[in-house]
Amino acid sequence: MWLKVSTLITFVCVQTILAGEQSTFHHKTCERDYTKVGCFKKQAFFKDVLEQTDDYTTDWNNFAAHLHSMACSCKEKAFKGGYKYFAIGNYGTCYGGKDQAAYEQMLKASGDVTDDCLSGNFYEECSGDNSKECSGGVDSVFVYSFKAFMPTQPTPINGGYNQWSEWTTCDKTCGKGYQERERVCNNPPPSRGGKDCSVLGEPSEVRQCQLAVCKPALVKRGESIYHFSSAKKTFAEAEDYCQSIGGHLASIHSKEENDFVLKEAQNRGLVHPYIGGTDAGSEGKWRWNDGTTMAYKKWLPNQPDNAGGKEHCMHLWKSNTGWNDIFCGNKYNFVCKMSQFHGKVYYVSTVKKNHDQAESHCKTMGGNLVTIHSQAENDYVHKMAKSRGYLDVFIGLRDVNKNGQFSWVDGSKVVFTDWQNGEPNFKGKENCAVYQHINLAKHGWNNIYCSGVKQYICKYQPDILVYTSGDKFVPHGEASYYFSDNKVNYNDADAACHHIGGFLASVHSAAENKFISDEAKRRKLGNVWIGGNDKSREGSWVWNDLTPFSYKNWAKNEPNNAGKGEDCPEMYGTGHWNDHYCDQKKAFVCKILYFKGNRYFISSAKKNWYDAEKFCATFDGHLTSIHSKEENDYIYNQLVKRKIKHPFAGLNDQKQEGKWVWSDGSEVDYLAWSHREPNNLRNEDCMHVKWKSTKWNDIKCMNKYQFVCKF
Repeated sequence: MWLKVSTLITFVCVQTILAGEQSTFHHKTCERDYTKVGCFKKQAFFKDVLEQTDDYTTDWNNFAAHLHSMACSCKEKAFKGGYKYFAIGNYGTCYGGKDQAAYEQMLKASGDVTDDCLSGNFYEECSGDNSKECSGGVDSVFVYSFKAFMPTQPTPINGGYNQWSEWTTCDKTCGKGYQERERVCNNPPPSRGGKDCSVLGEPSEVRQCQLAVCKPALVKRGESIYHFSSAKKTFAEAEDYCQSIGGHLASIHSKEENDFVLKEAQNRGLVHPYIGGTDAGSEGKWRWNDGTTMAYKKWLPNQPDNAGGKEHCMHLWKSNTGWNDIFCGNKYNFVCKMSQFHGKVYYVSTVKKNHDQAESHCKTMGGNLVTIHSQAENDYVHKMAKSRGYLDVFIGLRDVNKNGQFSWVDGSKVVFTDWQNGEPNFKGKENCAVYQHINLAKHGWNNIYCSGVKQYICKYQPDILVYTSGDKFVPHGEASYYFSDNKVNYNDADAACHHIGGFLASVHSAAENKFISDEAKRRKLGNVWIGGNDKSREGSWVWNDLTPFSYKNWAKNEPNNAGKGEDCPEMYGTGHWNDHYCDQKKAFVCKILYFKGNRYFISSAKKNWYDAEKFCATFDGHLTSIHSKEENDYIYNQLVKRKIKHPFAGLNDQKQEGKWVWSDGSEVDYLAWSHREPNNLRNEDCMHVKWKSTKWNDIKCMNKYQFVCKF
């Protein structure tokens, strides 16, 4: 008999191998890579596990003869449909299955594959009056030949990472910088539908690095050293910082000093910096934090006015030489002042401590209680104590063995003394020394009990970079240049340039080279450091600011790495370059990006948006705002030169979705969004400039990118 069952559900459309409605099944050559598993009498076994994919017209009485051809066709359909198993049912129905657990459960209920099962005899026996023997009656009895199927197909190959690259050079020569390494997903690359490497971790890593502690940039003038900080702190925080480097917020004692401090602050872009005056605790009675007398005053008109009854601290007014009183909790730049004598810093405390406590505090600055080795130094110490009205101050002399033999706490020899008449006395009891000022006729050293509390003087050799006043910025082309006559090693010069938001100068044309050479000669700087190096690989010279090392002006037969280790470039007075040892001390030239009155810093390190904004704030700046096509193009051109991809700028809508604002508070008067941006895909609240494009895109703020500061 001829039987045909119409298709119930079609899951996969494939080309049938039947020729129209022919009664014979066309054989198709295929591997016998399937296994006969079992016969099933109940359709329910299949309904729960398998899905019908097709059915065929075949001669039931000759079912076994066509089984292989039908299996090949069914297997093909199952394979294309993504099934793992297939089966041939009665009437030639093709089924596919995916659930392995259900499949294995089904196997437990299967019967053995027998000739009766495959020939149809079993079906005949389970019909009519014999249906009771067939587990459920005629309507529920079917004969199935179930075939386990594992298709022959290429095994997916998951991707694997190659070895990590070397860490990049730390992007800062002092302070906390960043370096990065990468790995490539090619060991092996994913193929045949295998997974990529994302499940194995990120393709890049960033870590903090610190080659050295940054030295504060200082300016020496007379007997004082000044530090002009671009950081913003409250008055108390600023004073704490100044004390940590051996000074106080600056006191000012003459018009000349006031003009000097204001000019240097303006040269460095400081805005309303704190100086050391306060009347906290005694309204209207202004005093200097360092204890010196406030004889000179330069208040602005109608100041101090204690507006709101809360203005008890002092700062300089940016556009005027005068002073203003201000709320001490406001955060401003600030100016520190330290006393110096023959290159040493002398810190005079305002609080009292015992001798041990005083020495411990001095050690935190890298020094000791003051040692005195000449009459001139002794007079200087006397002057500092007297100017503050101190009766006596601890010095670093101590009778450690309590035998009357005094020695300096730093181990230096006692080559000079200034004991008052009858001193030292009380051997074994008064084992510490003070400089005592009773009056002009009576002053000098006295020994006292070490447990007594006194003001004290620390002394240390500053491990710091010291500028001389008069260094300044010179605009030229797309940059501003800073020429320093302070002779320092290459790393200290590089650190100084970072401190003002730039790098040691890169040079990209004969015109730029001539400009730097001429300015250096005009200032009589001699040979100067510029910003290249081949530290990572001998002979592979790079600029510190990441711009291409395309222009070169080496002197004849240079660079030659003479004696090995000449990894840093100097510029001769002729404008030619020479490689030299990096520990040599020279004047130097910094270069800062400059456009229409603004300076820019492009980071080589990657940070999230928030950390990038904090970093820019250390230069008294913000992530860059952009207010015209010209400014946008300028920034884009600088990025292309440095091959910087996707850097953050200051635009964000973190407070209100869709309301974009600049982090510096400036007006949003220019936009350059890319097509269909911003789209806020997955909460994208920050902006970056797209790679090889002047257009912008919104991005997640916690992603890490390089960035552009503006200040």
